[in-house]
Amino acid sequence: MPWKSALAVLALSTAALPALAQSDRQVVEDMLTRSANVCPGHSTDRTAPTVKAVPVGALRVMLERGLVMCPDRRLDAAAPAVFYGRLGVFAWNPEVP
Repeated sequence: MPWKSALAVLALSTAALPALAQSDRQVVEDMLTRSANVCPGHSTDRTAPTVKAVPVGALRVMLERGLVMCPDRRLDAAAPAVFYGRLGVFAWNPEVP
């Protein structure tokens, strides 16, 4: 009968996976919403690919600490990303590879 308990555990874990994925999606959406509210000239088209590339755990920490991600095309190849610590803003130029 141990296979029945293993099967039950497998079924419960499979049911929990969509809830975890939904939570991860919500974290990404929350960061995009924060960016839209804070960043001047925000564009989801420029922000979303980078936000989705960041590990969800890092996004959770950023949200908990009140940090925000803002695309900034004024940054050049010499400094394509900056962190404004006093403001809690991480900015990057999405057009610099």
